[in-house]
Amino acid sequence: MIGKALARELGGRFVLVKGPELVSKYLGEGERKLKEVFTKARSSKSVVFIDEVDSIACRRDGGGGSERMLSQLLTELDGIGSGGGSVVVCATNRPDLIDEAVLREGRVDELIYVGLPDKRKDIVMGAFEGVKFDGDLEECEELTEGYTGAEIVGICRDAKIEAVVEDRDEVVMDDFRKAVGRAERGVGEDMLEFYRRYAETRRGIE
Repeated sequence: MIGKALARELGGRFVLVKGPELVSKYLGEGERKLKEVFTKARSSKSVVFIDEVDSIACRRDGGGGSERMLSQLLTELDGIGSGGGSVVVCATNRPDLIDEAVLREGRVDELIYVGLPDKRKDIVMGAFEGVKFDGDLEECEELTEGYTGAEIVGICRDAKIEAVVEDRDEVVMDDFRKAVGRAERGVGEDMLEFYRRYAETRRGIE
């Protein structure tokens, strides 16, 4: 969502890259795909969003991954500046695995920590857009504390399915409560503490 919003602001294309999908057992195939993505991005103003970048940018000191893919990524990051205003945005939930060369100035040189959402009512409202919802947004916000944005959207989708099963044309609060009861949190306190500790070891994380 951040990447798409940035693309709109820049008036450019949004190019989504899923890191694990670039990894290939065939020699040179992953590097070729990565090069094609950046060649396309340099042809016009673009925002290249690399999700799960740790899968192709693992550090070279035993973190795993392919050194060839890492080398190709570094080459492409160095050349993206000639793309007429194109930028690269990366996302990862394992920042500790990223090779330091990727984080050097001129490559991916600004780190932003995106924590759990605090405006959960807005997410619920957006997820129920175009759907009748007879519920209490304040309670929805309280019930979804500790969930990620994607998990909240999933809860809303599950609530809509619950309404369909009950043969109703509107979602009620009980549907939402049942959906929350079935949902599992993917981010625990130990994971949040890991991110806090990582942020303390690096300067400039917003």
